Amino acid sequence: MQSILTTLAASVLLGALGQSLASLFRIPAIVFLLVLGVLAGPQVAGVIEPLALGDGLHVLTACFVAIILFEGGLSLPPHVLIGAMTPVRRLVTAGAVVTMIGAACACRLFLDLPWSQSLLFGSLVIVTGPTVVTPILKRVRLEPRLAAILKSEGILIDAVGAVAAVVMLEYTLALEASFSATFVGLAGRLGIGLLVGGSAGAIAVLVWRLPLFHEHENEHLVHLGALGAALTSFAVAEQIRSEAGIMAAMTAGLVLAASPIPFRDKLEEFKEHLTTLGISVLFVLLAANINWTSAAEFGWAEAGVMAALMFVVRPASVWISTWGTELSWREKTYLSLLAPRGIVAAAMASHFAIELQHHGMEGAAVIESLVFLTIAVTVCLQGVWAGWLARVLDVKAKKPTGVMIVGVNTWSLVLAGELRRREMLVRFVDLNPVHCQRAREEGFDAVQGDASDDDSFEQLLDLSDVGMLVAMTSNDAVNTLACDAALDWLGRGNVLQVLSSPVDGEPRAKVRMSGDWAMPSSRSHHAICSMLRRETLQVAVLPCGDDVKIERDMSPSAKVVAPLLVIAEGRVRVAAEGKTLPPGAELVALVEA
Repeated sequence: MQSILTTLAASVLLGALGQSLASLFRIPAIVFLLVLGVLAGPQVAGVIEPLALGDGLHVLTACFVAIILFEGGLSLPPHVLIGAMTPVRRLVTAGAVVTMIGAACACRLFLDLPWSQSLLFGSLVIVTGPTVVTPILKRVRLEPRLAAILKSEGILIDAVGAVAAVVMLEYTLALEASFSATFVGLAGRLGIGLLVGGSAGAIAVLVWRLPLFHEHENEHLVHLGALGAALTSFAVAEQIRSEAGIMAAMTAGLVLAASPIPFRDKLEEFKEHLTTLGISVLFVLLAANINWTSAAEFGWAEAGVMAALMFVVRPASVWISTWGTELSWREKTYLSLLAPRGIVAAAMASHFAIELQHHGMEGAAVIESLVFLTIAVTVCLQGVWAGWLARVLDVKAKKPTGVMIVGVNTWSLVLAGELRRREMLVRFVDLNPVHCQRAREEGFDAVQGDASDDDSFEQLLDLSDVGMLVAMTSNDAVNTLACDAALDWLGRGNVLQVLSSPVDGEPRAKVRMSGDWAMPSSRSHHAICSMLRRETLQVAVLPCGDDVKIERDMSPSAKVVAPLLVIAEGRVRVAAEGKTLPPGAELVALVEA
């Protein structure tokens, strides 16, 4: 009892330490989690004893993997998946086969393992996974199509790869007598997972339509319901056929991602926290459980396997899978050199080692250690060169020009309309669902969320095509906090805010401004919105002379109330106080009718 408590408590504590170090040094968390797990394990400090958990280790691993894949499916919007469908479909089918066979050949060539064990290793390294791909995508802003392919592949290949690995294990242990039976086992598990997961997701969506789940005080019920849907779909599918639960959990998440559900932003935040907990605890426990005696004997042969995986097998898988697609050679090359392995590979390797040892097969410890070596090498090396490679291949996202507007109101809708007329992407974010609906009725994309919360920019708001944020609520404090949150993502000069009640055209002394003063005016926010509703203001395009500066009362003769946009040298920018306009620029402004 005491050892179980110590093991669980130490795993959570070391998981938190690993995540903290990762944030501090901006290094993938898996690196620290693996090191801490080894140091705390029975072969070094002896603080963590994974075997003390008994069967509980396998159950804990299975539940956390189900939650991680459910969260991955939930975080994959349908439009992202559809946009990357063709290359992703090929990568998780033909690409998976090429990876398994190629990795098996490398293992056989360099390590001289039996074909059965080599194929088993190949099936274990099929997966990549959102737990390692997503942090890279957050750090390296890639072209939207390329980022969508990597994210979609990481989520879908985990389920497909895990099922394929289990089927290969059964074949290796002679539990499936033929290749035809192996194929039936693979198709059966995938089909059961799709059916059970789809049903669980659909039931959850129907239940959440009840008024009970739309009341703010019952937000926690949606969180519990989602967790219940993930674990129940996993458990039911496992009861029908072993190892079908992974596909079921992921499918349930995909169904919810494509459906209207209450408090989506808070639910995604809740699942993100659970996923972080699961990754942290599992990596520490599984690293502590490895027999590092085999790993200590690694040499040039194992290095050859790693090199073959990264520089031969993965490129072959990508180029074969994407043949005939619209992907450029730059995108294919980048995909070829980025395939870090994550928690599913670690969990399956640990589970397989136990099964192989139970059946008296030699080589179990070697395969487990080799998989963890693959995880460490791919995460460390590919995490380091991901940004450099994106710059060299010119696949980083071009400087985005879209505008995110915080707050839906009459003034902000007018600004959005003028931006849209000039073919600029506009996206709204507002905490009020009624306001969001108003923007959608005007034809704009609107996200319900809190733009003043730093986590929103990591988990909720898509900034891949956004280059500027304009905070336009009637609350100066909210505007400033929204700009605070956006500064790290967009940079100073690309974060603007309006003032609700300027005094004599100047910012009030009590107002702390984080962004530049957008559309400066001597009128209050309320006054401008009221004048627009009464149609006493209109939009006008004004030519500008030399050395014109954006400020209040810019052109008394034209009765400018507030400048909106500056059009100069083929670019459109939201007007910001103090900016000098180049010769020949045009000013789009609100003027008195």
